[in-house]
Amino acid sequence: MVYYGMVVSLAVASAIIQIGGRRRRGWILFWCGAVMILGIGGSRFEVGADWPSYERLFENVNGVDDILAAREEKGFLLLMLGSKRLVDSYSVFVLVAFAVAFLSKAAIVRRYSADGCLSLMIYVYTVFMIYDTNGLRYGLAMSCVFLMIPYILERKLAGFLFLCVVACGFHVSAVVVVPFYWLARVRVSARAIGAAVVGALAVGLAFRAAMEVGVLQMLERFAAFNHYMVYLRDVGLGRDLDIVSVAGLQRAVTLCLALFVLRRMKAHDELQRLLRNGYAISVVLFGLFSFSGEFATRMSFYYKALEILLVPEIVSSQRSATVRVALLLFYAVSAVVAVSRLLRLPDGGLLPYQTVFGGLGSRGW
Repeated sequence: MVYYGMVVSLAVASAIIQIGGRRRRGWILFWCGAVMILGIGGSRFEVGADWPSYERLFENVNGVDDILAAREEKGFLLLMLGSKRLVDSYSVFVLVAFAVAFLSKAAIVRRYSADGCLSLMIYVYTVFMIYDTNGLRYGLAMSCVFLMIPYILERKLAGFLFLCVVACGFHVSAVVVVPFYWLARVRVSARAIGAAVVGALAVGLAFRAAMEVGVLQMLERFAAFNHYMVYLRDVGLGRDLDIVSVAGLQRAVTLCLALFVLRRMKAHDELQRLLRNGYAISVVLFGLFSFSGEFATRMSFYYKALEILLVPEIVSSQRSATVRVALLLFYAVSAVVAVSRLLRLPDGGLLPYQTVFGGLGSRGW
């Protein structure tokens, strides 16, 4: 119930902003929503699929030698050790890590979003439930990616590269954003983007077919691929993605709207191109790696998360309040469906939701 409550309350707040149009009131509602998310995410107890493994890691990390010997990224372990030296409590570390991950994103939303509450609603069912709760390292890396946006727009390469290094220190997959400093400003036609998406889907479907005729067995002969075979063979991680689905429809609608209402967005030209190009890259990567759910999400999500800023631009750019509310309703329904799907995942770690203050215990929460 708590996850649905977050989505619904933020959707109502966004509707007030879209209908009333008072920016000051909108940011008051935004900070109320941010405090709600910080409280729910930071005070959780034994919530998240990675909770047991990271708790064991926290107990075992006691010095630099432990960090060097561990497989996990060193930036994440340094944050863990620093928190442990201050307060030897895993729950406090979860609060610290979540606060860093969430507030970094919230600061960028505050600076660039046309509707902060709508941004937070999108955040809940994309980043919060999937990564900031279930994958601390990835969520922290994604925060660094959000913090890169001002450096990309202001063409400050040194700051961008520094944040790339920090992001990879939390999760090595963040290396996929390195080309974005240059790709974000490229002028690409809607036709070219459409062709790239169709081509990526064709390659992804071809690889699906190839997997059925022995490509996996061939790759397993190479030691470099052994670690990644779990993402292709595991029933949960390696599942094919349904291109025709609610999630796929939402991606397609968002991309089409980004392509065809771009000029009406309130954001300045470079931010428009950054959001549009980034989201287009996410759809291309999603199609290209659709043969594996884990590969597709990990490779594309740094870019897909830009919809936290893109969707409010699309909705707020509409002149008619009726159209704005209709689009908001579409994304609110998509959010509810996504929450329902995530809560039904086996071993998703999101239920039961309980807090360090005594737990809300029952699965109803």
